[in-house]
Amino acid sequence: MLTKLNFTLARQFHCSSTCFKARILSKNHPLKMEVPLALRYLRAIESGRKSSEQTVTLQTVVAAARGNTPLRGEINFHMLIRKPVIAVFTEDPEQHKIAKEMGIDIIGGSELIDKIASGEQKITFQTAFATTDMVQDLARVAQKLGKQKVLPQLKKKTVGDNIRELLQDKLYVVPFAEKASFISFPVGKCSFTDEEILRNLIKAREGLQKALREQNNKKPSTIIKATLTSTHGPGIDIDLF
Repeated sequence: MLTKLNFTLARQFHCSSTCFKARILSKNHPLKMEVPLALRYLRAIESGRKSSEQTVTLQTVVAAARGNTPLRGEINFHMLIRKPVIAVFTEDPEQHKIAKEMGIDIIGGSELIDKIASGEQKITFQTAFATTDMVQDLARVAQKLGKQKVLPQLKKKTVGDNIRELLQDKLYVVPFAEKASFISFPVGKCSFTDEEILRNLIKAREGLQKALREQNNKKPSTIIKATLTSTHGPGIDIDLF
């Protein structure tokens, strides 16, 4: 049973006594692990499998009062989980350098557009970005790019003068939504280093905490449990909050 002190703490945490008890039980779970140790077990289980089958996922349990609006938000990840083939159209040397530093596959200006127009450069990329100075020149291949749904456009927020911001806002931001008291999303691959997954977990925590702060409910929801799992692995409790 919860003590009087626990009821006081429950009020300070803005959650019900039942919710607080669930948090205490989760906190003291005998199988709760540090993230690096949890990853060690998950990697061992996924060893020998294809990279596409080695996704590390964060699952959280949300405790909410009846009638509460489900939590929604977005996470600005440190490291891309799934990296598509990307093209950047720019004549700006600085933006070209930034795109190269960010590991972009295809970078170029008018010469790249010429190659696409002639057919020398196949449209193998899955998304494209451009600086504003390239908009007029892109008109020459607008039909080709538009047919593949990869034409950079202002309204799609794939055209701008800061390539780093465009890529961060479009590729690194992942939305999430609570469903049936659970929130689940990938935070990395088994091939990621511990540091890369930890950085993504920190970003995930920031995004979830922001959603909790901004919720418009009389009795705020709270996250009572966080679990790391992989495609074929078990769920391992971690101390994220």
